[in-house]
Amino acid sequence: MKDTQHIQIAGVHFHIQCQDARISPHMDAAYSSFVENQGANLNDIDIQIDLIIGNKPDIRGWKKVFDSGLSWAMFMNEGSYCVSLKPAGFDQDIWLAISNPGFTEVTVYCSEAMLNSDQGNRLLYNPVCYPLDQILLMYVLGPKQGLLMHAAGAVFGENKGFLFPGKSGAGKSTLAKQIIENHATNLLSDDRIIVRKYNNSFTAYGTPWPGEAGIAENRKTDVSAILFLKQETSCSIRQLDTRESSEKLFPIVSIPWYDQEVMLKIMGSCEEIISNIPCYELSFIPGPETIDFLNDFSETQFH
Repeated sequence: MKDTQHIQIAGVHFHIQCQDARISPHMDAAYSSFVENQGANLNDIDIQIDLIIGNKPDIRGWKKVFDSGLSWAMFMNEGSYCVSLKPAGFDQDIWLAISNPGFTEVTVYCSEAMLNSDQGNRLLYNPVCYPLDQILLMYVLGPKQGLLMHAAGAVFGENKGFLFPGKSGAGKSTLAKQIIENHATNLLSDDRIIVRKYNNSFTAYGTPWPGEAGIAENRKTDVSAILFLKQETSCSIRQLDTRESSEKLFPIVSIPWYDQEVMLKIMGSCEEIISNIPCYELSFIPGPETIDFLNDFSETQFH
C-alpha cells in the first residue's frame, strides 16, 4: 500500500506517494500550515510526485542547463527535465527528480541516505521541500501567469495587500519584525511570496520558505501595491515609473534565464504586474513610526 502526503502552496497541490517506505513528516515547522490531510480541494493545479528508493537512472547523456553552484543542478533530454541534489559532504546525488515537460508528473529517485527507521518502519525523508518545490512551482506557474519573488507580504487597512520586495539585506525581515511587534496587520511571509493572476487581479500567497523573522503563513491577499524597500533615516515614499519598476522587479523574481520559453512567460507576467499594480520606493527606518506611516499611506492612498 502506498504512503501519501499532500502539500498545498499557492493553489498548487503536491500529491506525494511512495510504495517502498513511509514518508517522514516534514522536519521544517514552516511547512506545517501547508500540509493537507486529504487531496486537492481548492487547488487548481496538481503535481503528481512518485518517490522511488534506488534505481536511479543514468543521466550522463543529458545536457546540463544550469548549476546553482551550491547543491543542485538541472539537466534536459528530449523535452524532459532532471533536477539533481548533491549537498555538501556527499560524494553523489541523494536524489534525482525527473519531470515531464509540463512539470505535472515527477519521479524522484532517492538514495539510501534519505532513509531512516522508526520502530522497524522504513522512513523516507520527504524531498518535496527547498529546492525542489520552488523549482517545480517556478516551472508550473510560469506559463499560468504566476511567479515567485523575494518579498515580504502583509495586509494593511481594509484588506490591502502590500508586497515589500528586496534582495537579501534590503530589510524584509526587519520590517516584518516591526509589524509583529506593533501588532499592525496580518503577515504572509518575510522572504518569499508567490503572485498569481486571476481574471484581472493579482493575488499574493505566503510560502513555507521564511527569512530571519520566520514568517511563513498559508494565507493569501489581493495585491494593492508593491513597495521596494530602502533603509534610510526617515520614512518617505516615492511612486516609480515603468522603467524604474522593471529595473527593481526583475532581479528579485525567480526566472530560469537558461530556459527561454519559460523565461519569456515570466517576464511577461512581470510586465503585466508593473502595468496594473502601482509600484513605489519605500524609505523606512526601524521602529513603530514605519508602521504608522504605512497605515496612513494605506488609508489615504487606498481608501
